[in-house]
Amino acid sequence: MDVNEVVSLYCSKSEVEQVKFLSRLGHQITIFARDTYKLDSDSLSDPAQLRCINEIMHRILGQQFKLLLDDDSRYPNDIFIKMIFDMATACHFENYLCLGINDSFKFCVDTG
Repeated sequence: MDVNEVVSLYCSKSEVEQVKFLSRLGHQITIFARDTYKLDSDSLSDPAQLRCINEIMHRILGQQFKLLLDDDSRYPNDIFIKMIFDMATACHFENYLCLGINDSFKFCVDTG
């Protein structure tokens, strides 16, 4: 799924579905971030990658919080999606982001 497809699908979702999507995506990203850990150690194998992932998480959680508050100062949906794609591309995390996005769309159906 490319960025334009993600923008289109994300923008078609209700705010409730978007919050569910962002919750699941954040969860998935924390799992992928574990690849920056050194095995059997408290050290990191890729601290720069983890820093970038943390910045992506910061944007996701900020957007999610502003959605919950119905805060008009949140990023427009299309800009937000493009921004996290750009961030992921900059730190070679785009494949993981796409995996997380594909998984997360399965869990964002509005059940009322």
